Amino acid sequence: MVNSIFIGKVNVNFIDCEPEKNKGYFKEDLLRIVRDTNKLEYPGIIADKNRYEYLYHLSDIRGNIVRWLPIKQGDTVLELEAECGAITGALLEMTDNVTAYCDCATDAEIIAERFSNCKKFVVYAGTIGAINTITGEFDWVIVRNARLLPEAERLVGKKGRAIFITDNRMGMRNLAGVKASGESEYFTGVEGKSDSGFTFAGIRKILTSTGFSKAQMFYPYPDYRFMKSLYSNSRLPKTGELVDNRFNFESDRLDLFSEKEAFDACCEDGSFQYYSNSYLVVLGNPVGVEYARFSNDRAPEYGIFTTIESTGAGKVVRKRPLSEAAFEHVRNLGKYYTKLSERYLGSELKINRCNVLETGERISADFEYVEGVELSRIFDKFLKEDNLKEFYAYFDKYVSLIGYNDDADIADLDVVFSNILVNGEDWTLIDYEWCKDGNVPVRETAYRALYCYLLEDKSRDKINQDLILDKLFLSHEAAEDIRNDEVIFQKRVTGRNLSLGELRERFGIKSVNPIPLVGKIKDNSSIYKVMIYPGRGAGEFSEETAYEFKDAYVDENVARITAAVGTDNSVMRIDPLDAPCLVTVREAKLGEEDFPVDSKKYVLSNGVRIGKNNFVFSTADPNLYFNVDGFIHDEDTFLYLELEVVPLAADTAEAVAKNIKKLF
Repeated sequence: MVNSIFIGKVNVNFIDCEPEKNKGYFKEDLLRIVRDTNKLEYPGIIADKNRYEYLYHLSDIRGNIVRWLPIKQGDTVLELEAECGAITGALLEMTDNVTAYCDCATDAEIIAERFSNCKKFVVYAGTIGAINTITGEFDWVIVRNARLLPEAERLVGKKGRAIFITDNRMGMRNLAGVKASGESEYFTGVEGKSDSGFTFAGIRKILTSTGFSKAQMFYPYPDYRFMKSLYSNSRLPKTGELVDNRFNFESDRLDLFSEKEAFDACCEDGSFQYYSNSYLVVLGNPVGVEYARFSNDRAPEYGIFTTIESTGAGKVVRKRPLSEAAFEHVRNLGKYYTKLSERYLGSELKINRCNVLETGERISADFEYVEGVELSRIFDKFLKEDNLKEFYAYFDKYVSLIGYNDDADIADLDVVFSNILVNGEDWTLIDYEWCKDGNVPVRETAYRALYCYLLEDKSRDKINQDLILDKLFLSHEAAEDIRNDEVIFQKRVTGRNLSLGELRERFGIKSVNPIPLVGKIKDNSSIYKVMIYPGRGAGEFSEETAYEFKDAYVDENVARITAAVGTDNSVMRIDPLDAPCLVTVREAKLGEEDFPVDSKKYVLSNGVRIGKNNFVFSTADPNLYFNVDGFIHDEDTFLYLELEVVPLAADTAEAVAKNIKKLF
């Protein structure tokens, strides 16, 4: 049964289901937001709500995963499992012929309210099995569930394309200690215990079972949810490019190794494809896009995205606005090209040719595709080899080239090293978004470039900044002014928007590096020994009956102990550590019954009790005595303990013990 209603101008079809009355707090709130607020307010709402769910469903960055596709006005698009419309919005910006399928009636209401003015937008809601009620041929089908690939194959037209998006369960971030999306445990995807994506080999195996004869692989980075860059087999990432690896927002993470350095190694040896965090596959005729990069974290008037595309005339670098607000920013690139070309006429610095194309509601700035190596990568190579002589020689040449005609009335404020391509003797300025009318001394723009270069990687601090300041005739005070100006400039570019990194900080997401802890345990492993002394009375303990409880420590500060209590034992002595320490008895049971830890009659020590279940020991041989006399115990009775044990310096432990004694 299909129940059709209109929400605004949107036709919503509920297949064997009805609109839900009890939507839950979050979905009710999300419905209110998309119904009553403008999407320009979403960034502020995300910041105020301070929860991952709002970021996931409302962030404009979510649409990047499809925004680069060559979808044109009039194309028909079907999005399967569209959720609440985070990706749908980007599709509707490119064509109004969009159909969305939601497997939740509430999601269907939310997505319809969100785009209620789109009269050609159609929404379906129902179980996955109900997708077979959708008919017709679509130019594009967006699918994120491998089980729906047969449906995508059925619904895509002969000349159409299916876009399959998925995680890599063996992605670099999962290996480094980020929980797979929606998982509560670490490494479930890596161990193949959850449905959290496919490996590179696994995805190729799946694709061979489809009816599509062509497949084109892409690699969203950091992942497909919050994609900033997109790579392909024609344009794989280069060493030093993959630096944004802190994009986990759902839960805390481990830092088992440096993802940047691991990615650099993969880029060097050609294994990146196996460790990409996400995959996107174009099934059907290939697209001409090889690379994309997005700048969503800017203020709307500066938000753009850049692609490298293959055309009949060769490759082109194309910049487009993310919204109408940035049209003028893109339009200015043509003016900057003209003025910079005039300034550097006769110099050895080439300016990348730019042609601004504007037709109707669309505008792009097309740049010539230039071969070469970024100056930043050349500098990195020199620093890695400790070849500072060549570094300073190239820096001098850089200053000489960009400083040509320094008194001209146009200046590029952003002549960072990555914007200079070197190909033999040819040096080309490939990007010049941030130009200013008027004169800006080369010492300021060159020092800013160096400052930005140093901020990106701490390993670059071997550069002698005093020598650079001397070369540029800059005082330390002037350099400080330039650094302060850079902060102001960045704030102007980002406006009121919070970056994903800033939002992550607001969410309170933590990163834990367990390696120092492991090293600490290893270095002090001799003290982490738990000894058990069964006794027949106070002081009646024997080394002959004592034994070590192996593997008691489940982590650095927590020990779990199970000690058999004989029928003739009246006292169980536990030595938790061979060092001064603070001990908290988290749990104590004798058999099935809780043991009265807070009683001084039943739990004693050779330390000082500082609370109901806390003890401080200034001795390197701490003892806890559990008086089991009077309790029923037979041959099958065990004393179970969970202890939190924190080693202390001897003088610290002694000072704590003395002060506690004074209080009592």
